[in-house]
Amino acid sequence: MKKIRALMKFDLEMLLDNRLAFVYAVIFPLLFFAMSNWKNVMAQQTYDAEKLIILLTPYLSYVVMSNTLNNVVLMVYGRREDGFLKMYYFIVERRSYLLLAPEILYYFISLIECLGFTLLAMIAFHNLSPMLLLQVLLIITVIYFPTCGILSLLVLLPIKPPSMTALSGGVLLLAVLTYSYTTTFLPLRVLTMFNPTILTSDLINSMLTQSVAGWGWVLGVGLMDCAIGYLCMTHLPIISKSQRV
Repeated sequence: MKKIRALMKFDLEMLLDNRLAFVYAVIFPLLFFAMSNWKNVMAQQTYDAEKLIILLTPYLSYVVMSNTLNNVVLMVYGRREDGFLKMYYFIVERRSYLLLAPEILYYFISLIECLGFTLLAMIAFHNLSPMLLLQVLLIITVIYFPTCGILSLLVLLPIKPPSMTALSGGVLLLAVLTYSYTTTFLPLRVLTMFNPTILTSDLINSMLTQSVAGWGWVLGVGLMDCAIGYLCMTHLPIISKSQRV
């Protein structure tokens, strides 16, 4: 744990030196939220906790995915391509730490950002609900590490940095655009739940409807995502690949 804490401290110092990361994770969804709901806010409408959590679903998903892609996957990938990941590996001596440390750090950062985002929404719609904050805490805790797990597959791809940047941007855009997609075809439903935004939407729906089957689906897919993430950690390449597309 001492080595993980050391890596987390280093990553935090790097984050404080690059505050632009907050623009993608917080400012963009905040501006979009304000633009989409400006009329309702100005009309002094009051939303109950259920309506607020449904309203916040895509924004919470975006914050988690943005932090995972831009501040975990791309950061670790960039260090590998720059040759720093090999140096870190010789220091900590375990591949899993190289991904686990930034994942843990950005879990807490994502949690703070989502709770702050939720608090602003509660103020805007005149519903200061402690229960809603607890629900958001649960949602981020359940959804964050499965999101990291499935997106860790990108780090294994033998592609050049410009291709990785374009690919991660496309993944984020596609995930956000399809967060409300549903299907009754069972195999396709299981496949689509690997999309973190759809998994988040299903989680919130299961919470609101108190569906035991829904919770089973969410936890089952979440555990598979975490297993994928573990395999990615243990097989993480630490040297830039010479053969890339």
